[in-house]
Amino acid sequence: MSKLGLAALILLFFGVSAVVMPRRADQSTWITQTPSKKRKVIDITNRSIPAAITAVNNLDKDTWLDDVEFEIENRSNRPIYHLMIMITFPDVPKRTDLDGVPRGLAVTAQYGRRDFAGHPGELAKPEDVPIKVGEKVLLRIPTELLSGLKDDLTKRNVPESATMRLRVRIEQLSFVDGSGYRAGSVPFYPRSEMSSVAGEVEDA
Repeated sequence: MSKLGLAALILLFFGVSAVVMPRRADQSTWITQTPSKKRKVIDITNRSIPAAITAVNNLDKDTWLDDVEFEIENRSNRPIYHLMIMITFPDVPKRTDLDGVPRGLAVTAQYGRRDFAGHPGELAKPEDVPIKVGEKVLLRIPTELLSGLKDDLTKRNVPESATMRLRVRIEQLSFVDGSGYRAGSVPFYPRSEMSSVAGEVEDA
């Protein structure tokens, strides 16, 4: 399967703005307050996740899909070695041509080694560079997924300019000992026996 085909298949199956508005338990957080003609972002990250989407940049550029940046802050008390966000597009009609099941359009962006995403419980290695406590990083939609994303919009007959809303959440994160969160809020726990490598990283 070609890289483009694989990216499109991933998009089918998987489906942050300088001011963060206060969250309420009974509703999603609107990160940007802008006029109706401006692109808007809804943060649906679970409040139990010890990290936050603090800003989204370049939302209203003509090439916004290529240039959009998601600023993420580590609000935990230890370094984060992997973090993934899920971005969905509620203005894009769902497709059923794959197998009859309605599927919306979604894409991911992530920080860190991808082994963490595929293997919850993955331990950090000495070469892994963490997001330090209180540190912020910028995530962008990976180049290898952009072509598939744009192709999917074309197939759905939706121009980029018509996608006025983004729904974003922190989907997964991992700490040095293999613990973390997946599926938006489900915790997973450290391995019963940490490798000596993980111990070395923690002490670094």
